[in-house]
Amino acid sequence: MAIGLGRIFGFHFPENFLYPYKSVSVTEFWRRWHISLSSWFRDYLYIPMGGSRKGNVYLHLLIVFVCTGLWHGADYTFIVWGLWHGVFILIERVIKQKSIRINVPCALRWLYTMSVVMIGWVFFKADTLQDAIGCLAAMCGRKSGEFIQYNTAYYFDLKIFCVIAAGLCISFGIPKKAYEKTRHIKAVRLARDVFLLAVLFVSMITAVNGNYSPFIYFRF
Repeated sequence: MAIGLGRIFGFHFPENFLYPYKSVSVTEFWRRWHISLSSWFRDYLYIPMGGSRKGNVYLHLLIVFVCTGLWHGADYTFIVWGLWHGVFILIERVIKQKSIRINVPCALRWLYTMSVVMIGWVFFKADTLQDAIGCLAAMCGRKSGEFIQYNTAYYFDLKIFCVIAAGLCISFGIPKKAYEKTRHIKAVRLARDVFLLAVLFVSMITAVNGNYSPFIYFRF
């Protein structure tokens, strides 16, 4: 939205999210996720502290990720979220520096990365650490009561299946790749324009008829 609005007024902003959910490591995830924020912390905190050349690089990284959590909100849940990612960044850095070769299929590396990221989002979204731990317990089938226990049948709902399928396609950039290969066809370009106008129209109707939803960063 910021990129599109900027172009209307003649400003060109770089991509801020570059398909982070196709990452096969936590390090790669942070190269693709919130690029402007990561770049800012790199240039104004990590490098001034000494970066990887002076001092303890592992301490520098932990400080950066603690500050990344605090940037989103002064709460223990955000600090844990930042440290959670920071610890896995350190582990991956140690493995790389020690030249430890681990032959793991790409699919398993992606599954590992998404598991780390999704567990992290629980802490990010929860109001308290107790809520986060309870939610994680429910996800593992270890909690009941106020937490809803979903089973496999829940995901066989057609609407949920379509949303998940669409999310996976978009996260991996499949529509964009398909368009780039067929953009020379006039009918494809026309279909894209019609589709975008339809999405804009539906979005406007949804926004007008929907309930009030405060901007997500108002809570930080």
